[in-house]
Amino acid sequence: MSRFAGGITIRRAAESDAASVATIKEEAFAPLAPIYRPVGEAAARQVERAREGTRLVAEVDGRIVGTVQYAVHQDHVHVIGLAVHPEAQRIGIARALLVWIASLAPSLGRNTVRLDTIRETGNVEVFERMGFRAVKESVPTWCTSDDYPKLHEVTMERPAA
Repeated sequence: MSRFAGGITIRRAAESDAASVATIKEEAFAPLAPIYRPVGEAAARQVERAREGTRLVAEVDGRIVGTVQYAVHQDHVHVIGLAVHPEAQRIGIARALLVWIASLAPSLGRNTVRLDTIRETGNVEVFERMGFRAVKESVPTWCTSDDYPKLHEVTMERPAA
């Protein structure tokens, strides 16, 4: 467990956190549905991916307000499904979760933290402010959009802390 400014506590998720995690993910990702959503097999892969890696939760005043998973790959730690409850956004929850993962990475023998995002969500700039840089961009075939004729998936990296 780690404590951050603003009374944010990061810890590994317990089985008893499952309902709170599901609610946070649902409410955090709902506004993004018109921008992008998985199609076909990608939707099923997302369900399977939710079982991979290690899940963390962020708490403020004993209430779970954010969640993320990470998986250790051969040359990096991969961030999966970062979600912050809409009422708790813009107070440092995502940053605390990512800092926690970056500080853990060296003990896992990894010097890089990586994530993927869709450019049209506006999150590339958010992650850049947290020390990530774009290393690859492609047009994804695993998702579709109601709002955009073409989407751009961006792979971003930052050094581990």
